[in-house]
Amino acid sequence: FMDTMLLHHTLWVELPHGLAFISTAYTREPYYKDDGRAWKPSMGDRKLWTYNCKDNTVTTEASQDMLAEAIELNLYDFYNEHVMPRFEPCRTMQVLGVKINRAAAVERAHLCRKEEEQVQAKLNALLGMEVNVDSPKQLIELFSTHLNFDPIYSRKTQRLTTDEAAREKLYEKYQHPVLKLIDTIKKKGHIRSTYYEARFDPDSRLRSSWNISGTETGRFSASSNVFGTGTNLQNFPLEAREIIIPDSGCWFMSPDLS
Repeated sequence: FMDTMLLHHTLWVELPHGLAFISTAYTREPYYKDDGRAWKPSMGDRKLWTYNCKDNTVTTEASQDMLAEAIELNLYDFYNEHVMPRFEPCRTMQVLGVKINRAAAVERAHLCRKEEEQVQAKLNALLGMEVNVDSPKQLIELFSTHLNFDPIYSRKTQRLTTDEAAREKLYEKYQHPVLKLIDTIKKKGHIRSTYYEARFDPDSRLRSSWNISGTETGRFSASSNVFGTGTNLQNFPLEAREIIIPDSGCWFMSPDLS
């Protein structure tokens, strides 16, 4: 069978690969992809089925042009020999997931929260007031009004920013301990909420959604799955990996090509 998203990724790695883009690039079908998101039961089944039929017919039509394009560019063999064989391993990883030590995750989350509270207390004492480090508004006021730091603007939004890159620049200039305390609190909070308190499945497993066409380099990308559980398994920091345990009779290994 043919996966149009993966074939399009093989053809044009730098472009979007969803059906919304593919249908626009390879067919003359007027744009319709918002119809599915806008559908409500009150609109009746006919509108939904029409949307589904368009998905099927547009995918079939686009696949023929993409197939011809892949053959012309000498990429069809590469697609069959190197891209599609990754499908089954991805499906297996997605279905099985990894086993999680729930008790360890709860314990680490508790310890992490205590460390956050301790560092927050140090920050409050140093400043002489309480500051919510997760509030950009409070941090902007703290940096500009109380600490008299130079303003740093985001290149993207042209607005004042207190993100990690901005804090690094401020620390290089001012060497103020407040910045390191803020970084510590935010890092601990991120690890706790993203990994120790991730939404695991009822069987104590973490199942990521694996995307073969998720990066321009061909590397897999991972995210939470369609059921809203799991997280990006590839980004687990070393300190959080201890909550992931091998299944009975199995073991983990860590190969390094370097």
